[in-house]
Amino acid sequence: MRRYFIRILPALLLSGAGCLPVAAQEAATVETTVQAAAVPPGVARAPKDYYRMPMDVPTLLSANFAEARPDHFHSGIDLKTGGVEGEPIYAVADGYISRVFVSHSGYGRALYVVHPNGTTSVYGHMQRFEPEVEEYVNSERHRQRRHNVDLYPGEERFPVVRGQQIGLSGNSGSSFGPHLHFEIRDTPSQRVHNIPRLGFYDIRDNIPPMLVRLHYIAVDTLNSVPVSRRVKTYELASAASGVYYTADTSALRLPRNGYFVLEATDRKNNTHNTMGIYGVDMEIDGDQVFGYRLDSFLFGETRYVNSYTHYGMQKGSRNELLRLAVQDGNRLPVYRASRDRGAIYLTDDEVHNVRITAWDDSGNSSVLTLKVRRNPDDAAPGVPEGIPVDHRRAFSRSTDGLHVTIPANSLYEPVYYRQHIDHPAASVPTANMRSLVPVYRIHDADIPLHTAMTVTIDLPGDIGETDKLCIARVSDDGKRYSYVGGKYSAGRITADTRSFGLYTVVRDVKAPAVTPSFANGADLRGRDSFSFNISDDFSGIAYYTGDIDGQWIVFERKGAVITHNFDTSTVTYDGREHTLTLRVTDNCGNTASVSRTFVR
Repeated sequence: MRRYFIRILPALLLSGAGCLPVAAQEAATVETTVQAAAVPPGVARAPKDYYRMPMDVPTLLSANFAEARPDHFHSGIDLKTGGVEGEPIYAVADGYISRVFVSHSGYGRALYVVHPNGTTSVYGHMQRFEPEVEEYVNSERHRQRRHNVDLYPGEERFPVVRGQQIGLSGNSGSSFGPHLHFEIRDTPSQRVHNIPRLGFYDIRDNIPPMLVRLHYIAVDTLNSVPVSRRVKTYELASAASGVYYTADTSALRLPRNGYFVLEATDRKNNTHNTMGIYGVDMEIDGDQVFGYRLDSFLFGETRYVNSYTHYGMQKGSRNELLRLAVQDGNRLPVYRASRDRGAIYLTDDEVHNVRITAWDDSGNSSVLTLKVRRNPDDAAPGVPEGIPVDHRRAFSRSTDGLHVTIPANSLYEPVYYRQHIDHPAASVPTANMRSLVPVYRIHDADIPLHTAMTVTIDLPGDIGETDKLCIARVSDDGKRYSYVGGKYSAGRITADTRSFGLYTVVRDVKAPAVTPSFANGADLRGRDSFSFNISDDFSGIAYYTGDIDGQWIVFERKGAVITHNFDTSTVTYDGREHTLTLRVTDNCGNTASVSRTFVR
């Protein structure tokens, strides 16, 4: 990277008792603008009223576009439904239902509607589809003998017009409360777009982003590897709405090389839900050195969120920890004006002016101004433990029975890589398993991987039966083990994983737990459904299948509960006794079977 000398500005001064710092006064008087979003060609050609709202309820958001989530950006907006299910959902424009998706995870029950202008609208977490689509889905689930289906009915089967009801809102899939997940995509590429920025909907929002803290991460390059040092955190104060400054109003004395991480969040009117930040700009002495806007992204780009945020600090935070620098391996195409990729090089001893502006998707902004100067007493770090690894090249390492292969471009920047035995084989604090090999530490759990690494662990010769072996990830405190998986071959077990951390090998021999909601021989003539609670204490549920009188039946799943809604198209109910059989299998192949009789 080239280095530059920052233009000299006056030091930060206080204007008088009870007055704002000079920097805060400047921020309060400078007008700022946000560029219009880049829109897909079909949207650009559409009139203002082309899309209607998907529901006739007050337009309140519980989540906005491109919020930073674990390993992905949120791909749409979440619309509140007043805490209830069953609100009618309408097609937002003319078109046809191109895809019908049913799963116990992700979007749950979802519809995709293709529109003539080259866009697709997506409706997720639905409770039910309109009757003809519901009948089609039920038929396909029975034909395929699958609870989860992904169907493409074609252009002619389900045409819709703007305002036609297509189903009811719900809480299906990976949803933690009733709402509608809504997207607008470019049809050919499936690029998702920032709906509020498209300008078709009036979403009330005059609240600027909330800037919480500013972090500075000192970085030195040793053997071409960036070495980060301890994070320095600065509390922020607000002089007026959207105007921020550091609580310590003197010039911040920083190590000469590093970058900022902005901790921020946003809200919209009439809701307490936290939202994501749309864009950030950073200027140093009046020159813009960093900026981005989250107008759209492709699903193949979504995992770059782990570089867009500071991965280590983002974990466990409800705020967004926005990295105001671009790592070399970050290919997310949202950045602009990133001189020196946003890195800060203080190459003189003068005081310099920094201005950071955060935007929300409604055009509101908050401005943080501060002064910085180089700390002359800053000491460079020593060479860290480990092997220098170039992120652009594949890397393999074998030590103590552990073999790790990291593909090229899986890391976002070079690292000093390390792996070693953390502690010998020890009992696992669950009754059904124990670690069979040492617990290995693979690098640093606060460093993200973009693509999966391959982990292979040698097994002892007296390992015994191998069909229930798997690799497990161990929590930092050593008390919680989570399933990773793996395949056994020739005295080794191998699995792919996208996380560094602690790993070992365990044997899972415990079958899932299955609890019915009714007693054997129960009279169910007054009920429309029955359910089971299914759970597994380690590897998780892989699949389940059930039948009534030998006829395969459909289950809906939400979390640990599977529910069968009585279906007279497959089983005749005439007041006699019926036999139900359910089989549930976990990811290590352990199966639990339950049989019940009932009258209906």
